[in-house]
Amino acid sequence: MAMCEPVELIEPSHIGQTSLALCQVREEGGSMTAAVEPDSGRPSVPEHLLDLFERSSNLLNPDERSHLAEMLTEFTDGFVVSCHELGHTSLVMHTINTGSSQPICQPARRLPLHKRAEADTLIKEMLQNKVI
Repeated sequence: MAMCEPVELIEPSHIGQTSLALCQVREEGGSMTAAVEPDSGRPSVPEHLLDLFERSSNLLNPDERSHLAEMLTEFTDGFVVSCHELGHTSLVMHTINTGSSQPICQPARRLPLHKRAEADTLIKEMLQNKVI
């Protein structure tokens, strides 16, 4: 079982508005340092990942929760804050397996009048976000 012991802060770190304190977690024969919120003693996680952290850590013990918080903090740039921050990669090529079926060609169809305004809005949004 891990135990948190108070440590002296050399220089407090600040991430956004949250100040962090370091807590030494000692296990059998080993040690690990984790960032925790000073008021609650909970592991510190970037704000946009709090919901993911809470949903993912329901069944984890305190050590595993701390490790998850550290991983989310370390790899925070792998998660988007909003849908406007989409990324891209050239490492994977997407393919659709159609089996032995041949591709089909269909003529383009006009959108109904009541859907055109929404389509124009979505196209403008995708152009602004450089999706297309």
